[in-house]
Formats: sequence, C-alpha cells, structure tokens
Amino acid sequence: MAATTSNEACFSMVTAERAFLDGDFETALKHFFVCIIMLPEERRELYEDQFAAAIHGWIALNPENVSRALSLYPQIRQLFPNTIRTKISLIRAVQSTDNTRWLLNCLPICKDAQELATKLEDIVALRITRVNLATMPFPQWHIRMINDAQRNKAFARALSMSIKSRSSIVFDIGSGTGLLSVIAAK
Repeated sequence: MAATTSNEACFSMVTAERAFLDGDFETALKHFFVCIIMLPEERRELYEDQFAAAIHGWIALNPENVSRALSLYPQIRQLFPNTIRTKISLIRAVQSTDNTRWLLNCLPICKDAQELATKLEDIVALRITRVNLATMPFPQWHIRMINDAQRNKAFARALSMSIKSRSSIVFDIGSGTGLLSVIAAK
C-alpha cells in the first residue's frame, strides 16, 4: 500500500483556493464541496464567488463538464440554498458553451434563482435568462413561424376548405409544427 502525503489525504479551503488560483478547477471544486458544506450557512457566502467562478472555469475549460455540473446541482443548491450567484454562474457557463442540448436542464435552476431574487435587476435578468433558456435550443425562424397568427389563420382556412366532412381523413406526415393535426382535429 502506497503511503500518501498529508496534503493528498486532507481536504482544505487552502488547497481549494490554491487550486482555484492555479486554474485547476476540478481540484478546487472537490475541496470546496467537502469543506464548504461543513461551514455554517452564514459563512459559506464568503466562498461563493470563488466557488461560482470555479464552476464557470471548469465548464469553460471543458464543455463536456456541463452534464457533470448539472448533475451536481442538488449538492450546489445544498451549499448555497439562499443565494443566486452560483446558480446564475452555472447557467451562464452552460449558455457559454456551443452545446444547446443542456439549456433546458437549466430551467429548474433558473426557477430556483427567480424564487430567491430580491433585487429588481436580478429579477429582470433572470426573466430574460428564462426566456433565452426556453428558446435558444430551437431555431428562431421556427419560433417566429409557429407564433405567426396570420399564417396560422390562413393555413386553417385553407385546410377547412380542403376537408369536406367530419369523416374526412387527414394524414399528417410530420410538418414539424403539429399545426396540421391540431387544425384537422377541430
């Protein structure tokens, strides 16, 4: 059995801060997770900015860490249950990657932050963030098309002129919006 040095076996805030300053965000986060949870809640806030920056840096260095970071969210929420800085940092880190597939997973985090926000600028920023999270994964031309009331009414009129009776059959091959099925069902 190999002997370990005392530095390898001990978790500490000093090691977390040193790793953070060295850009070794993974090591910093391991130490932060173990040490911060042991602090009284009112003292955890002292380390939140560093922790939030470590999360952001960890994802920025390797966007594949997004899924790991999102799966760690319950522990992150436990560390900082009453503040929004880390939640916002995590969301922004995910948004900064080119991979939009994880954005919808940030909606519950955004909701948690919205429930805690008290400053008007945070409330507004989080509302905008929520809209961006909900729409960014989808091509914007598609959203505009679905919300085009004039186009949808014209489509409904054309379809109703084509359907001759309630017994007519409409076969929707998947136009992408589901509009054909919705209108045909009426």
